[in-house]
Amino acid sequence: MRAITIGEIAAPPRLDDLPEPAAGQDETLVEIEAAAVGHLDLTVAAGEFPFRPPAPYVPGTDGAGRVLASGSFETGTRVWIRGGGVGLLRNGCWAERVVVPDSSVHPLTEDIPPALAATFFVPASTAHLAVHAVGRLSRGERVAVRGAVGAVGALAVQIALAAGAGEVTGIVRSAAQAARVPAGVSARVAPMSAELGRLAGAAFDIVIDTVGGPELAALLPALRPGGRVVMVGYVGGVVAELPLTLLIGQDVQLLPVNGLRHEVRAFTTVAPGLLRDLARGELDLPVRTHPFTALDRALEDVRSGGGGRVALLVGDTRGSGEG
Repeated sequence: MRAITIGEIAAPPRLDDLPEPAAGQDETLVEIEAAAVGHLDLTVAAGEFPFRPPAPYVPGTDGAGRVLASGSFETGTRVWIRGGGVGLLRNGCWAERVVVPDSSVHPLTEDIPPALAATFFVPASTAHLAVHAVGRLSRGERVAVRGAVGAVGALAVQIALAAGAGEVTGIVRSAAQAARVPAGVSARVAPMSAELGRLAGAAFDIVIDTVGGPELAALLPALRPGGRVVMVGYVGGVVAELPLTLLIGQDVQLLPVNGLRHEVRAFTTVAPGLLRDLARGELDLPVRTHPFTALDRALEDVRSGGGGRVALLVGDTRGSGEG
């Protein structure tokens, strides 16, 4: 069986031949069709995440495929994989076949492309949490999303529009990104704190920040008193200094999004509806695909931050493309 493995921390991944896996009690053997390649996989591989499987290990926290053997699912059932420590405490989905806990297996209808099924959950569920469970959007409220062309940000503005936001603004770094903001969203180019400062007095009810870092403080004056900052990501840095006088004076709430706390509900209640909307085209999530043997190109695609999601098509040795 072919699989991509990683040995020591920060060691480059390599394509290996591994023994065929076999499912045990409360486990399912899945033939992988597509596997997500994301920032979490890179963080785990670099040893910068609290959990990491014993080396050498197979990365990949998310995937999609068909059941080969299971005590809980019929053979041939299409499934997507997420949870149960897959890719974090045990081997993941960057392989032709993988054994996973039954708790990480979620049935999938035949109409969902495997690359979408393998990649949708993190950005779609995070965006949904940011808008609804954490941001508590009410119809007619004004919403701004910083990082509105990333996977989470682009879905957040779409979900906010669908939920009846009165106005949605996408805050982006460049004019090129502004041209990619989803339809119905007003684009504002504000890459640094000086430009963000020009948003002061905008009276947004909610700012969803997918970037984080030291520029976070510059967003506070753009909120109305009593507004909410929903903190989703930290690609711009893990440290932000917030003057207490500004925080208190603006009477702003800081609300972090912790997907793990909401994961069970996301699996059972939120994910099916999001997949349905994505399949119908009511939500759009670009997915760029690469053949299984072109991991280097997939990793570079993730690091470049081109927006959307990246997936490996297991068994595919052809060129890259977009789904």
